[in-house]
Amino acid sequence: MSGSGRVTLTLAFHDFSDKAFFVSETGIAERGVWLPRSQCRFDDLNRDKVEAWEAANEALPRRVRDEAVITVRVSEFIAKDRGLI
Repeated sequence: MSGSGRVTLTLAFHDFSDKAFFVSETGIAERGVWLPRSQCRFDDLNRDKVEAWEAANEALPRRVRDEAVITVRVSEFIAKDRGLI
């Protein structure tokens, strides 16, 4: 953890909406949580991965979407609230 109140997590992305990403620590969607997009920060490489993943999966039903493993920074509060730390 950093002193800035943010944590860096490596998560599996399962789904998305206009306002949130559905992620899990384990890759098991049943254990996933929604993270608000406004609270997620990515470096350029991970931002490109998220955009490519969304483009590849947006027309697919949830049950057949591929997972993407991504590194994201979120507030410590949100990470604790969602049970990620």
